Amino acid sequence: TLRIKVGLEVADVKQVETINALAAKINDIIISHTIELTPDEIGGITGLHWLKEELLHRINLVSDPVQVNDINFKTFEIQTKE
Repeated sequence: TLRIKVGLEVADVKQVETINALAAKINDIIISHTIELTPDEIGGITGLHWLKEELLHRINLVSDPVQVNDINFKTFEIQTKE
């Protein structure tokens, strides 16, 4: 199980409204991309960096023309079945 909460950085406060309007699509992008990932794929600093770059790319595809500059992970928890 993966549990994440993210914050998105944009260049201008005026762009926040556009991002908020796209929140459902952005959530869908995050869920659809991460649902099939294994803990090995996203574990450690390399996996976290890869995930961040992938999500940033995918979010920017739907947020165009608003550019999301960065993703900040507020919560990132991986729970494995034992």
